[in-house]
Amino acid sequence: MDLQVKSELKKLTKDLSNLEKKQIPFAMSLALNESATIGQKAGVKEMERVFDRPTPFILKSLRVTRSSKNNLKAEVGFKNVFGKFGSAVENTLKPHIEGGARQPKASEMTLRRAGILRADEFIVPSRALRLNRFGNVPTGTMNKILANIGGFGEQGYKANTPAANRTFKYVVGEVGGTRGIWSIQAKKWKPVLIFVKQPKYTARFDFYRVTESEINRGFPGAMRRSLRRAIDT
Repeated sequence: MDLQVKSELKKLTKDLSNLEKKQIPFAMSLALNESATIGQKAGVKEMERVFDRPTPFILKSLRVTRSSKNNLKAEVGFKNVFGKFGSAVENTLKPHIEGGARQPKASEMTLRRAGILRADEFIVPSRALRLNRFGNVPTGTMNKILANIGGFGEQGYKANTPAANRTFKYVVGEVGGTRGIWSIQAKKWKPVLIFVKQPKYTARFDFYRVTESEINRGFPGAMRRSLRRAIDT
C-alpha cells in the first residue's frame, strides 16, 4: 500500500512565514513515516486478531518503507522474504487478504518432484501429528519426513536415518480411502501428512481497509506535530 498524501496543507500552513514554509517537505516526510507506522501497527494487530497463533516471522513481515523530504512517499507492505520451507510471506498471506486458492509450499513441490504428491494434491497435518506452539509442523519433523521420503519415492522409507534411530519408518500410501504419509512403529500405522485437494480460503485479513483507515485517521495529527518539530528545528 502506498501512502502519497496531497493533503489540505493550506489549512495547516496559511500562517507560516516563507522561511517556515521551507520546512514543509521535511515535516511532510516525518508525518508520512509516523502515519505509515500507525498503519503498520494496525495491520499487525489485525493479524493477531484474525489468525490463530501467527508466528513472529509472519507478524514481523509487515514493514514500512520510509519517506524522505526528497521522496515524499511511504509504503506499508510485506517483506519479500521466505519462510523456513521456502514460502514467500506475500504468497502465504494473499489468499487470506483477497480470498482464493493457496499456492504450493516448497515441501509440496519437493514431494511432487519425487513423484509422491500428485499435481492436484496438497498436504495438511493429521490430528495425530504433534505440532509446535504456533500450530505448524515442526521444522525437524518436516525435514525428517522429506529426508526419508522425498528423495526416494515410495521405497526409501528410512534410508537416511541412522540405524540406532530406526524405530519407525514413513510410508506413502492409502488407508481407508485416505492418501498420505504414514508413520509405522511396532506395526501400528499413524497418519502424519494427509493429501487433500487444493485448499481455498475466504478473505478474512482486511489488510487494505484496516491499514488505510488508521493511516488516514493518524495523518492530520502527525502532520501538526511534524510541522511544529520542523519549525522548531
